[in-house]
Amino acid sequence: MLADSWLRLRIPLEKPVLGLEQLSVCVTSLAEFSDHHARWLMDSTAGTGRDARAAAGEVHYPPGALMPTVLGFDTEFVGDQLALVQLCCRDRALLLRVPQLRSPTSSSPQQPPQQQPRNNKERKRQQRQQQQQRSGAAASASSSGGGFPPFQCPGQLQALLCDPSIPKAAAEAWQDALMLFAAFGVKLRHGLDLTAACPPTKDDSRKKLGLFAILEHLLPGAGLEKDRTIDHSRWFATQLEDKQVRYGALDAFVSYAAGVAVACRTGGGGGAPAGARVDLSLPEEWEVALAANLVCASQYLDAQSPDRTKHDWERAVFRPTNQAKGLVLEVRMSRFKTRLQRHCFVDVRLPDGRAISGKCVYVHGKTAHVGRLKWRASKADVKHDEVSEVHQIDMSDGSDTPEEEAIKALLAQLMCGEASLKECRLAAGLFGGGPLAAVAVTPGSAGGRGPARDAATLARPAVLDRLQALLLAGRVNDSQRAAVEEVLVGRSCVQLVQGPPGTGKTTVISHAVALWLELLAPRMKAVGSGRLQPALVCAARSNVAAKNIALAMLKRGLKDFRLVVSKDFHFEWHEEQYRGQLQDVLIVSDQLKNKDVQRRLVDVQVFVATVSMIASKGFRKSALHGKEVVHILVDEASQIYAGDLMLPLKMYGKHLGSLSLFGDDRQLPPFGSEWDGAQLPSMFDHLPATQHLSHGAVSLPGAPASTAGGHAAPALRPQPNAFTVGPPLRKPLAACGGVRRLMLSVSYRLPPQLCGFISGAMYGGLLTAGRAAAGG
Repeated sequence: MLADSWLRLRIPLEKPVLGLEQLSVCVTSLAEFSDHHARWLMDSTAGTGRDARAAAGEVHYPPGALMPTVLGFDTEFVGDQLALVQLCCRDRALLLRVPQLRSPTSSSPQQPPQQQPRNNKERKRQQRQQQQQRSGAAASASSSGGGFPPFQCPGQLQALLCDPSIPKAAAEAWQDALMLFAAFGVKLRHGLDLTAACPPTKDDSRKKLGLFAILEHLLPGAGLEKDRTIDHSRWFATQLEDKQVRYGALDAFVSYAAGVAVACRTGGGGGAPAGARVDLSLPEEWEVALAANLVCASQYLDAQSPDRTKHDWERAVFRPTNQAKGLVLEVRMSRFKTRLQRHCFVDVRLPDGRAISGKCVYVHGKTAHVGRLKWRASKADVKHDEVSEVHQIDMSDGSDTPEEEAIKALLAQLMCGEASLKECRLAAGLFGGGPLAAVAVTPGSAGGRGPARDAATLARPAVLDRLQALLLAGRVNDSQRAAVEEVLVGRSCVQLVQGPPGTGKTTVISHAVALWLELLAPRMKAVGSGRLQPALVCAARSNVAAKNIALAMLKRGLKDFRLVVSKDFHFEWHEEQYRGQLQDVLIVSDQLKNKDVQRRLVDVQVFVATVSMIASKGFRKSALHGKEVVHILVDEASQIYAGDLMLPLKMYGKHLGSLSLFGDDRQLPPFGSEWDGAQLPSMFDHLPATQHLSHGAVSLPGAPASTAGGHAAPALRPQPNAFTVGPPLRKPLAACGGVRRLMLSVSYRLPPQLCGFISGAMYGGLLTAGRAAAGG
């Protein structure tokens, strides 16, 4: 049993919650954690006797019955690094500090100076904690061999987290569970996701409730509030401040109290409502690794983003409205990159220095309305006669994009066992759930290339003849011809087409689409039991790249396709870029709801859009109505984080048989990657290069990457501080020809001398300068 001297704080509760009036808090490090801490946490008798039974009316629990055992938990992290694990059972909270794996990068927030010790006792305590953190990190890294997982989970803690008889309650428990997996390799059992168990009511405009709002919904009048002043960059401080300890302990306690309320509501057996029971033992190991990598990447990128961004505006006017609040700030925006987005939080500074907080409630083109205006100092509603001019507008994005919402929803389903990527054989093959060969060599099956594979076999002679004619006419070169051949009728199911500057990636894409429409699509059978029409999608990371693909296709004389652009990007912002010949093939996303537009899309089999657009439900439901995607071509793929392809792979995985990725991993990496810093892998980094095709020649299997994949040279200089964000993605079990890497080897943009230097320095001498006329 822990002595009272081990306790860091006793936190009195303003109002009793479940019969509890105070919370005892113990703080320990990973190196110090022992069985005594686990027993102290779980052996509390508070909250099980008469007082708790009397409080049972708060949660409508049968009188006379003991309260269910629930473990409230939460995590705090700095970027992608887990810093604190908070556990609470009844009136006891245990905060477990996790050592820092690496120092903050230059782009990370600087750690504030540590609080100076007031006496020798505190000084010795700080020195002991610093030594324990250093030794804990070193011991953990040593025990894991410097690989995964980075830390060894104490046995008693692992037993608690993996005990299926004890519900572990948390808001968005799946996310905390994945952070624990990333740090310890532990798969949480019987997690209770409070967010899923307590959705907002129909009258509530919020998409989801926060942790303290969930408690207030379940136990009205609990009287607990979240501290909004905590600096979340300081969780690795040598010694946590009392306000940090209080914050972490109350988060865990609120999770515990809400978990008890949910357990009582569902009968007291600890059962969770449908969609709220998180169990990382249900999905496959590779699915958990992929999900954890996605969560860590998201947390890292969020940490690198500024808390506030200055908004650029042309005009800002306060206007009264007929609604209850009575006042909005109407803003005419001037810059797309810093535009206000719906649901983002807004801070308004007046010329006299007074500050107003609000939320963006309406966006249409360059016009936005900021509502729910309150004085930051007094929290009172702003009245029209109190304001006039605006000096500055700042914004902080507190909401997820539709794509982020869809990814989080899918991850939650995966961690609850309600969804799986196993039936998406291409996704499973790419991320280690099965051999990619099984996708490529199963003609006629719904999960393999299916109709596309059968059509490729039938069309191969005609495709080769057409490519030879294009080669003789000088419209493609040898490497481009080889790339189009592999994309359309090759044996692989995944193609990595490396295109150095000016080598004609869009040329290859446009020729591949033209031949697919002419020679493969007519030979394809209907897809699936619904006998749906096959479709091909060209996707890109950016709207600019998608537009360039469309222009290249129009240059080839293709008009049987549609370019789908988001209304938010197009209307009033970039309309002029889509005038002229693009207007004939353009569809703005809000037009997809139009029945006449849907009827005109019935015979369209090729679509061009961004990756985020093709992953949206609206695109699949409206643009692709009556069709199934069998082939996806992705431009700028080397700039796309590999995990970001999970959503479209899942969405179209049933019939998707081929994935063609175009890019150049010698140029820009995925967004968020840094030189000698964070590394977010693209598919070019993730996938093995089993073969390399250049000038129509195939290298021997097993050739080194320096010749087999276009990775002609190592990095120009070492990167000793480079690190991969999150746990490693699982590699394909066996490529067996399922992946082919090709290089477009003739640059029509670079002058010969510059091309020669770049070729030798970056591409192992494989890149040559060509005549500009030959690229068309």
